[in-house]
Amino acid sequence: MHSCRAFPCLSSGLDAQLNALLWSVESLASHHLDNVIFESSSLDLRRALLQPHHFSQHQVLISLILQRLNGFQAWSVDFVKTLRNLTVLSIANSKEALTKSLGFYSSAAAAVRVVS
Repeated sequence: MHSCRAFPCLSSGLDAQLNALLWSVESLASHHLDNVIFESSSLDLRRALLQPHHFSQHQVLISLILQRLNGFQAWSVDFVKTLRNLTVLSIANSKEALTKSLGFYSSAAAAVRVVS
C-alpha cells in the first residue's frame, strides 16, 4: 500500500513526513495488520525516529508515532535510497503537483510504502 497526503498549514517538510507516517501507521492499525514494513527515503524522518531528542519541536508527534508503532506485533521503518523507491516517488510527485496547484504544502519525501 502507499499513502501520501497533503497537509495544509505545516511548518516544514519534516512535519509533512511525520504526519504522513502517522496517518499510514493509524490507517494500517485500523485494518488490523500485525506485521508491517514502512519505507522512506527521508534521512530527516529516519533521524527524527532514531534520535527524537534532537527534534524537540516534533517530540509529541514522534512519541505518538512510536507509541502507535508499538501496537503492531512486528514493524520496521526502513530507509531506502530514492532510486529504489521510484514507484512510490512517482506517485508522491504526481500528488505533490496536484496539491501545489490546490495551494497545499506537501513533500514527496513523505511517501511511505508499506508491505504487509
